[in-house]
Amino acid sequence: MKKVLIVLISILFFLPYKVNAEEYYWCSLDNFNKIQKLASNITTSYTYEETIEENKGNVVFTVKLSNLNDKFYIVNTNTNEKYPSMNGEYEVKNVEPNTKLAFKVMASGYSCDDYIMTVYVTTPPYNPYYVDPVCNGYTDYKLCSKWINVNMTYKEFKKAVLSYPKEDTNKDKKTEPISFSQMLLQILLFINKYRFEILVPLIVLTTIAIIIVKISKKKDDFDFSLK
Repeated sequence: MKKVLIVLISILFFLPYKVNAEEYYWCSLDNFNKIQKLASNITTSYTYEETIEENKGNVVFTVKLSNLNDKFYIVNTNTNEKYPSMNGEYEVKNVEPNTKLAFKVMASGYSCDDYIMTVYVTTPPYNPYYVDPVCNGYTDYKLCSKWINVNMTYKEFKKAVLSYPKEDTNKDKKTEPISFSQMLLQILLFINKYRFEILVPLIVLTTIAIIIVKISKKKDDFDFSLK
């Protein structure tokens, strides 16, 4: 009995040290914080490929997650597929427009296997009808924009566009009566712009007029003296 008691006391005495020695192999708070800090560096981006056939467009996106690390892995919540962190990034191809993706980040390092965070990526909506000839002359209409959600059939789309007032590029601008001050300003601007073209002929004409007047005056004086 005495030997059993000694053994139990020895186990209790050495147990705390054993726990501390094996703490590195557990998912400690410090190790979890390290993984969480690595996961906070994840960035997202997307690119797209567009094809146009018979006046109708189509687009697919490629979503990329970057700055991944081998201390965690990614789970696509839409498909429940696991994506290991390979080469620091991962791509999801053939993603449809206006799709929201959610990726759970799960720890996999330092003996941790816990949820860390969720990363969200949403692709923009796409209007497949924006290239249709019906949009010619309707560039200011939102239904003819490229990145917009159009939940309607082509027939409904065409009807909606044609019911919108079309841009009139040849529309004459309405003319308003010009005030005296505006007219005077235009005259002064015209004179300033063409001052050399105006002044030179004006000086010449003025000079000729003065000469003619003087000659006429001399002629009149001469005729008077004969009488």
